[in-house]
Amino acid sequence: WRPSSLAAWRVDGNASDASTGRVQALRAELRGAAADLTCRCGGRARGGSMCARAALAARAGLAPGRVSPHHNRSTPGARRPTVPRSTASGNGVLRTPHSGYHFDGLPRSWFEGWYTKVDLPRGEGSFCIIYSVFDPGLPFSFKKGVGAQVLGPGEAYVWQSSTETDRFWGAKKELSLGYAFTQHAVPPQGSCVPAEEFFAKVAEGFQFSSTQHQGRIIDDSTAPVIEGNQRVETAEWDYAIKPLCGWGGDSSKEQLSCAGWLSSLPVFEPHWQVCMAHGLATGTLKLGDQVYEFEDAPAYTEKNWGGGFPTKWWWVQCNSFEGENELSVTTTGAKRGVVVLPGVEEEVAILGITYQGDFIPFVPAAGKTRSGEVEESVVRWKVAPWGSWLVEGKNSMYSALVEGSTQNGLHNEASASLRCPTEEKGMIPLCRDTFSGSLRVRVWRHSGGGAHPNVTSPCDVCEIEGINGPTGRGELIIDARSSQGALEVGGGPWSTTWESVAEVKEPLRSVGAAPVDMNFIDSILPDELKIPGL
Repeated sequence: WRPSSLAAWRVDGNASDASTGRVQALRAELRGAAADLTCRCGGRARGGSMCARAALAARAGLAPGRVSPHHNRSTPGARRPTVPRSTASGNGVLRTPHSGYHFDGLPRSWFEGWYTKVDLPRGEGSFCIIYSVFDPGLPFSFKKGVGAQVLGPGEAYVWQSSTETDRFWGAKKELSLGYAFTQHAVPPQGSCVPAEEFFAKVAEGFQFSSTQHQGRIIDDSTAPVIEGNQRVETAEWDYAIKPLCGWGGDSSKEQLSCAGWLSSLPVFEPHWQVCMAHGLATGTLKLGDQVYEFEDAPAYTEKNWGGGFPTKWWWVQCNSFEGENELSVTTTGAKRGVVVLPGVEEEVAILGITYQGDFIPFVPAAGKTRSGEVEESVVRWKVAPWGSWLVEGKNSMYSALVEGSTQNGLHNEASASLRCPTEEKGMIPLCRDTFSGSLRVRVWRHSGGGAHPNVTSPCDVCEIEGINGPTGRGELIIDARSSQGALEVGGGPWSTTWESVAEVKEPLRSVGAAPVDMNFIDSILPDELKIPGL
């Protein structure tokens, strides 16, 4: 792997040829037995014989049974485990702004993506599932399509895509979406079907909401193999989600837009939102023949949307810390375009820490909310092409330092690549990820507040070499470590270490601080003018 070749991949012709026949056979059997796949008998017909659905699923290797993780299941007719379904979340219903589908139906370039991650128990690693819809309003766009990708332990990877976007649906005001690559029966669009009915209706596809997640995909054997990833033929998942904290703290707190009220306008490319900073997931994942079961596993969800893409970025996320069950950290930085300033890019970053239900944000521009003000902070970073992430945030109340590293920091170290949106080539491998990063997070509370930091002055808490030594930190309130840090670099070029300070360009910096309540505005607009996704 080389930093200059993030978007490169190799084609393994033997692997592709060998898997094509098996995948086609799986699909043929699945489609041919559609009439039998509405069975509700739990895998057994009358008299104890195996029903058609269970037999076919067992032959295809697509239905996980209650078996131990990493078990190579070959026993036919294993029953799908019962997944508890819950709609409760914390002290009430947790809904984060911009969880809905933002596409407004206009014929323009558009991308929207969803990312969700679960940390598995017993040191088994983590997995993420990513959905994307590209140019749904441009029928002749070469980028048009819907994609689903799964990355799991051992760099196991599955990717399926289709150019047909008409079957994709997303709720406009809540996190709820779905798609059928192929289907047995036609599920209603606009809402998730009951989880126990999903696999009877959809042969290949997914549905995802704030409280449930089901899906099954078969790898596209004609797609190029991504170097470093381990291709597997199938992935299937079924789990319930209990959201605990969003971007703003637990459900008793006001949930915030990551970029304030300007998130409702097409002024940044792209927009980004954490939908669930911390939650608990219970269910199963199957990658090829490997089955993973998990109960109350830490889960996380975010999304992005818009008509453009960052040219370079980094990202750190973790909500699995040693001895800390109520801590979640997300920070990211990017070089992005500004729609109202054509040809202008800005380097921005954000850091959010959720701790015991409370929220400590570090954002580069001030904002006003219904419950108060979000203070402007200094956010700066020093991120290597691979192996080291150092991020620091400071405002008058708090200082924070996030230190991430890979095991060896080597360019040839084990990691995986994910497909990302690009204007020129559509979805291509363009970022490098690990789920096993070493992470340390520290937060200090300043005694008696203090003067607002000046972004042009050196930071007195940052340990990044060449800036300043640590002095005057105040009270240390968080010092947590994890070996399950999710670390990423993307875009480019990444020939040298990227060191910068976040800065939102004017006039958006000042405009964003205005007290605008987009939820109130949306509530008085007629239905045809309501803000998509808010």
